[in-house]
Amino acid sequence: MTIAQGAKLRISAIETVQGEARLPGEVAGPSLRFQVMIDNPTNVEIPTSNMLVNVEYGSESKPADQLSGPGVVGFSGPVAPRSSTSAVFVFNVAPAERDRIRILFDYGVTDPIAVFEGSAGKPGA
Repeated sequence: MTIAQGAKLRISAIETVQGEARLPGEVAGPSLRFQVMIDNPTNVEIPTSNMLVNVEYGSESKPADQLSGPGVVGFSGPVAPRSSTSAVFVFNVAPAERDRIRILFDYGVTDPIAVFEGSAGKPGA
């Protein structure tokens, strides 16, 4: 999916994990961990500092809680021209609610929200 200034955004991996509560307000539990790749084929730097990531699930588009583990890795800075970068996110989503997942990337006020939607499957399925 194309985002700011021609950069391409994709989910390169998604897996089930036991989410870890490391910060106040987090609740450990069955979760999804996914890796996001940003490919920048342009000649300009693409900032990532304002990017927001959210996950919704189920037929009612309930918001999922973001967790700080395991394996979370934020974007390390802007994406240099003609290069790529990645980040890893974990969101708490019960196994029974994984038939309809929406991963939303809000890059900036003037850019449309990038949405990836589909099933993350159920354990044993």
